Amino acid sequence: MEMKIVYPDKGEHRYSRKDVIFVMKWPFMALGLASVIVNICTKGTAWSVIAVWSLWMAWSSVFSTSMVEYNRISQAIKIITDSCILLVMINLVFGLDWMAFVVPIVCFGGLIVAGSLFFTDIQRQKQNAMPFLALLVACLLISILGLSLKSNWPFIVLCAVSASLLVSVAIIMGREFPVEFKRRFHSN
Repeated sequence: MEMKIVYPDKGEHRYSRKDVIFVMKWPFMALGLASVIVNICTKGTAWSVIAVWSLWMAWSSVFSTSMVEYNRISQAIKIITDSCILLVMINLVFGLDWMAFVVPIVCFGGLIVAGSLFFTDIQRQKQNAMPFLALLVACLLISILGLSLKSNWPFIVLCAVSASLLVSVAIIMGREFPVEFKRRFHSN
């Protein structure tokens, strides 16, 4: 008995994603290691932490993307979060004093981007609401903490925008709002 293959022929790709990751892994690791070695040899501030984190941001955004929750809102939130962490690192390593001013502005911009992505396609993005809600709650908590420590206009704007977006999402989702939490945090 002769078997007939009915599936379409799998086209050959010149380079697979796995091959690209394997090839690019070595330059990234070499750059990270080289920056740490140069930083240790020069005995200066720990700038290599910033370089390694920047390499990690590039790697995780371009080559090793998320396998779970890979959607445009989650990717935007990931880039926003990584950028804020990078800004905090730069501020702490170089002893600057602009973190309380710049990070809330970047978070505000991130809320606008994530909110635009969410509200432009609400029906499809309702299933991706949890990362957006987590960002909103995190920004609200950060702004409340920031206002208690250092009251400035970026924290006030961040608090107002995150609270209003959170209320808007709750109103738009209606009864699905608590259901989304139960779905994500079920116990059985």
